[in-house]
Amino acid sequence: AGETRQEEGLFSYDHGTLEAGATALVTLRVRPVQTGTIETTFAVASSLEEFYTGNNVATARSQDNLPGLTIEDIQVGEGDPGTVEAVLHVRLFPPNDVSVFCDFVTTNTTATPGQDYEPVAGTLEFPPGTTERTIVVPVYGDVLNELTEAFAVNLFNPINATLLRSQNFCAIFDNDPAPVVSVSGAQVVEGDSDTFSNLVFQVSLSAPSGREVAVSATANGVTATPNKDFIPFSSQVRFAPGVDQMLVTVRVIGDDQSEPDETLEFQLQDPDGAVLGQSLAVGTIVDNDAARLDHFAWSAIGSTQ
Repeated sequence: AGETRQEEGLFSYDHGTLEAGATALVTLRVRPVQTGTIETTFAVASSLEEFYTGNNVATARSQDNLPGLTIEDIQVGEGDPGTVEAVLHVRLFPPNDVSVFCDFVTTNTTATPGQDYEPVAGTLEFPPGTTERTIVVPVYGDVLNELTEAFAVNLFNPINATLLRSQNFCAIFDNDPAPVVSVSGAQVVEGDSDTFSNLVFQVSLSAPSGREVAVSATANGVTATPNKDFIPFSSQVRFAPGVDQMLVTVRVIGDDQSEPDETLEFQLQDPDGAVLGQSLAVGTIVDNDAARLDHFAWSAIGSTQ
């Protein structure tokens, strides 16, 4: 083995005596500190006089790339009250012979930090030869029916590595059934001519929802006549998240005519975010003119004299 020396970035190697016709293999190992092209010039010299020196110098070029960091997308089921763990894998390839560091932080997209998941931040360390590290994010469960929500994890500030994929998405899938939407019957006293009264139907959910719920509602006459006994009604009933009851009003037109009680049907259909339960209810318009004198008639009575 020969002797190696280093002076101001110049490496020299004294192999000693090399027999005629023999070869020597010299390996130079370098540790790059950044990506790019490494250019190394090699020169050989002999203590003896040389007649041709054209092949005494050679240049070697190599491309050095830092290992890359990636983070994967994942999906996690929400669970009931309590927490589950979203485990995110960060991978380094190829393995490095020096330690690699990278910072991370969660960021919200459609999920709400502190309510749907616990925000986390920190620094990952990959010791030499290590290719994988994990980030654990607590996910909060509940009993509300919700849309799929998501948060992201961002990687930044890598040391001794480069970021190939710096952001992932974690989808939180809901496991709670959609609530049941139903309507109950109603009745109201009709009122006099030129007045209106309110026939109020209660539309309710079997449980509050974590998302907006909507259902179409219409009122159709049975024995009651639209525009004579009530104002036609067709609309959507919307429940804000957390609301489980809505009151819907059908306007009843009063009159002074004695008549039987009249009815209409209130129907729910096309729910969004819920399933139909009791979808049809009867509304009764109670007449208030039974004791009213509608008219009288008279006729002559013949005399007996």
